[in-house]
Amino acid sequence: MKILILHHTFWIEMLAECWRELTGLEIITFHLPVMSWTENPAAKFESARLLMETVKKEKPSFILDINGAGIIPFDETHKHWTASEFSVPCVEWWWDDPNNNSALFYDIHYQAWFEALTSSAMIHFFWDAVLAEEYSVWFGKKCFFAPTAVHPGAFNPDAGKLSGRKFKGSDVSFLGSCYPSPDLSREEFRELDFLSEKRLAFPQKNYFELMKDLSGEAPLFFKTLKASLEIPSAIFSSDTHRLRNSLNTLTGIKRRKKPLAEIMEKFKSCLIVGNGYPPSFNASTDTFFQPLELSACYKASVFNLDLGNAQSFTGTNMRSYEIMSCGALLVRNEKPDFDPDASLEKHVYLRFSSAGELHELYREYSADKGKFSEICANARQYVIENHSWLNRLAAIIPVLSEKISLK
Repeated sequence: MKILILHHTFWIEMLAECWRELTGLEIITFHLPVMSWTENPAAKFESARLLMETVKKEKPSFILDINGAGIIPFDETHKHWTASEFSVPCVEWWWDDPNNNSALFYDIHYQAWFEALTSSAMIHFFWDAVLAEEYSVWFGKKCFFAPTAVHPGAFNPDAGKLSGRKFKGSDVSFLGSCYPSPDLSREEFRELDFLSEKRLAFPQKNYFELMKDLSGEAPLFFKTLKASLEIPSAIFSSDTHRLRNSLNTLTGIKRRKKPLAEIMEKFKSCLIVGNGYPPSFNASTDTFFQPLELSACYKASVFNLDLGNAQSFTGTNMRSYEIMSCGALLVRNEKPDFDPDASLEKHVYLRFSSAGELHELYREYSADKGKFSEICANARQYVIENHSWLNRLAAIIPVLSEKISLK
């Protein structure tokens, strides 16, 4: 079986490297220079042409694309797109909400982009099961759940020792951006603030399920959502995009900013890395992305937090898998989707509900080195067995089995 992987980040390259370990697979990669497209649209159109030539020449069993990067128009008219021309199935794997990309690249051509995304060749997977349910409604076709994962070879207990960058030890670390407050009217804020609380209370419910229960209490938001359903591409229109993403943002602020502020009051040594934080957080904006540097940072911290983001309902961030894979201790304030019955809690990760509880856990695990080492070792073994990129291919193939010849 031949797979064409469209890559534009180091994470996708790590995925491809993992898949090459399997016998019987031929992995071909095609580079998408997405960083140059905004300033040089002609480069985007050239990428579309070269991609189609590669598909015709290589005749892969299927194409793997991440976050819609390979769904490209052929010229400035935006009338013809790669997805509509693909002669083989394209697995579109979303590690972010598609709305993020619509605003970034195709805001004025969202109807044409929507048609490309829903063309017959497209098979959509989402890292978040609840978001997959929501977009099944928007796209008018079933979307599937496939979590993100990790390359256990790149993120391993010894990787950090090879990093040229060293990190001062910290009690608690969190790597992730803070969200700016959205620009809303008073009535919009009232509704969305209320709905963000409901999202946190009922994470398994997507926006359509919340609409059944709460339409009378948030009429402005749900009127916009309902009107958009009459023209499904309107999920990417400016009005729907603004309100929906503002609601996401308010949820993200409550998931990160508030708990981090409380944690900083309890701990003397906190490392926060990311953009958008108030000065009082003393956050570093000197971000880093290489596995060696990330592993070194995680191993230098006693507790490594993974706090929920704005766009996810229940989906586990890649950060959780990377922390566990490099032999560091993962601590979460929300139950992860990989542990619905909490049977893995205190076996491969820790969970807290308040800054006070987190501090008690810190005292317990920092004092007992044997218990600390055991949970870290368990976590790495668990990730190797269940959450490598190889595991995800095994989940994707059955969905494709009716559409491709598995040779």
